[in-house]
This record gives sequence, C-alpha cells and structure tokens, in this order.
Amino acid sequence: MKPSIFVNYCDDVIQHVDPGKHSAVGIYPGVYPIKEFPWVVPKIGFSIALSIPATYDRLYNDELNVEIMKEDKVIASVTMPPVNAKLLDDSGVKIEEKVFNGFALQTIECLYIEEETELKVRLRIGDDIVAESETLKFIFSPM
Repeated sequence: MKPSIFVNYCDDVIQHVDPGKHSAVGIYPGVYPIKEFPWVVPKIGFSIALSIPATYDRLYNDELNVEIMKEDKVIASVTMPPVNAKLLDDSGVKIEEKVFNGFALQTIECLYIEEETELKVRLRIGDDIVAESETLKFIFSPM
C-alpha cells in the first residue's frame, strides 16, 4: 500500500464540538461551474483524509505537509508533526497491517479565479511528494 489522500471540495467545513467530528457542506463532484471570468470564490473548503501505511519509515521522522495547489503553485498548506509511533501500537496486529489515518481541514476565502483552472491537494513528507488528490476543475458554464 502506498500513501493516499482523498479530498472533499466543498463550500465550507464545519468543526463540531466533539473532537475529530466535522461536516463538509456543499460538496463539489470534481467540477466547480463558473458563469464568467474572472471570478472570486467567496469560500471553499477542503476535507482532507490521509492514509499512510505504518511501514512508511519517514512517517515517524518527518513533518507531514498537506499542500493545496492551484495549478503548480502552493496556495495554502497545513503542517503536522511526525506521527508518534505509540499512536499505532496495537498488540497482536502486524506492522504491515497498520495504517495511520488522519484528517486535515482547511478553508480559503476570496479565491481569485482568472480562467479555467484546477485545484488539487498533495501530501509531502519531508522533501518527497508521496500522494496527490483528484482535482477540482473550475470550468466555464453559462448556467
């Protein structure tokens, strides 16, 4: 298994009182229609799920960087410390079967879109890009 990343692109991400609970509101299915360019997206949310095999050594030594990309430019990022191996301790389970699952939440306000473009999210551990999400495409649609 390789590290993977999955993103729900949405209008907003709501964090609940209970730790670890959130809701994605107004999810986009890979396409964000825009009726004219340029356009300012008032707010866009990212509900990001990470899955990294416990056998991935750098997981315990290097920071995890979740980077939001517009084309090839980083427009926002979330940095997390290396994973504490004790979080994955579970007696009786082989290391090959263990997986670190995590979430990162992000919102961006007033995102300027000049022309048709794409957003994606990537996971970087240390200097290595280890996973990339599917894209959100901003496309012209006169509605």
